[in-house]
Amino acid sequence: MFQWKDFKTVGDELMANSQEAYIRCATSRYYYSIFGSTREYLIDIMNKHQFCNGKDIHKRVYGELIKSNDPNEVNLAEFLREVRNRADYDRLNECNTFFKNNSDKIVDTTNDAFNSLNVLMNNPPYNF
Repeated sequence: MFQWKDFKTVGDELMANSQEAYIRCATSRYYYSIFGSTREYLIDIMNKHQFCNGKDIHKRVYGELIKSNDPNEVNLAEFLREVRNRADYDRLNECNTFFKNNSDKIVDTTNDAFNSLNVLMNNPPYNF
């Protein structure tokens, strides 16, 4: 059965290549590994079934997390926003060295986000 966290493994394999296109693709896989896992957390653990519907889902998941009082949820929101914007929207000529210079930080930040998610899944901040 497919698990979102498997995208992290794909990202790790892509990150082994130092070319910017590979690093951007790895970053995108990291984003989706955290995004999909976070969405499952919201639905399956927190019983927030409004996240089953895909309309504006990225914006809605971010909005839900960023307003949280739980620092782990806020950490996930910040990761999702920064990584997606960097990988998908930054122009090549404006940041052509960002990815090469920060590949280790991208991996570390992804691991931190998964740590936050694991804390939440093992000790959810029930607020309903």
